[in-house]
Amino acid sequence: MATWTNIANTSLEPGSPARSVDAFALRDNPIAIAEGAAGAPRIAGQQGPAVQTDGLFDGAVTNNKLQTPIAGTNHLIMRLQEAELGTINTAYFPVGLNNRGNAAAHLGVTCLVAGTITAFLQHRRTGSGTAFVRILKNGALIQEWSSTSTTFTTRQANISVAVGDVIIIQWRVSADTASSETRQLRIYSNNPNFAVA
Repeated sequence: MATWTNIANTSLEPGSPARSVDAFALRDNPIAIAEGAAGAPRIAGQQGPAVQTDGLFDGAVTNNKLQTPIAGTNHLIMRLQEAELGTINTAYFPVGLNNRGNAAAHLGVTCLVAGTITAFLQHRRTGSGTAFVRILKNGALIQEWSSTSTTFTTRQANISVAVGDVIIIQWRVSADTASSETRQLRIYSNNPNFAVA
């Protein structure tokens, strides 16, 4: 890592003798800024070493890694499903058969960055009976809700995740005379990042 060196203005004034120590500082200081060296000025929003990005993250990359997701709904980071989708299945799908998706009643994501994400959805029942929806992390139940309302109800859960964790949302009904419907299945974070895929 390059070292940041303060250069006195008097060393760079016209007529001042050229010093090799100043020449080395002029060469090394831009590198020290980019690497986030101690004492070096920071690039706006920089928390650690600057990294070159391809523009996809718009400042979400710090310390050569993606920002940690934080619980909240400031930034929508993944849309799993926006349209209404219903099922008349009376049992949840086996997690091992459909890791990330089954169009009938099972959608999920894999976590790319450790932190806390917010899973969000809207849920309702049509017909008679009870509609259920649940969120799993690596096959373990995080939260389950039931509803007999025919009006969409917002459900959300903050989930602490590690790299590689799989978050799955599933829905079902108590009887085949009903349908469990979901929409707006989303993953949020209070940091703008690419934390799930």
